[in-house]
Amino acid sequence: MIDKAAVDGDLADGDVYIFNDPYDGGTHLSDFKLVRPFFRDNNVFCYLAWVWSLARRRRQCTRQLQPGATESFQEGMLIPPGQTFSKGELHQDIIDILKAIHACLEPLW
Repeated sequence: MIDKAAVDGDLADGDVYIFNDPYDGGTHLSDFKLVRPFFRDNNVFCYLAWVWSLARRRRQCTRQLQPGATESFQEGMLIPPGQTFSKGELHQDIIDILKAIHACLEPLW
C-alpha cells in the first residue's frame, strides 16, 4: 500500500497514509486504515497502523454493511492510498473531502 502512495525515498518521519481499498491490503470499504512509517538511523524501522471500523457505528451509518452487495463499490467509497500528514503537517483538504463524503468519519478528526 505504501509503495503506491510514496515514491522510493519519499517517505518521511511524520507521514501518515490513509486507505480502505480491500484489494490493496484492506478488508472492506467500511474499514479505514491509517499507516505511519517510523524511522531509525534514517531507514524505515517499522510501520504502525490503526483501523477505524465504520461497521461498529452501524446504527448511525445505515448505508454501510450492504448484505446484498455484489461488488465492492456498492459497499461505499473506495479511498486510494494517500497522505493525510506529510512530515507531521496535516493535509486539511484531504480531511475535508473525507468528511464531506462520509459523515461517519467526523469522529476520526
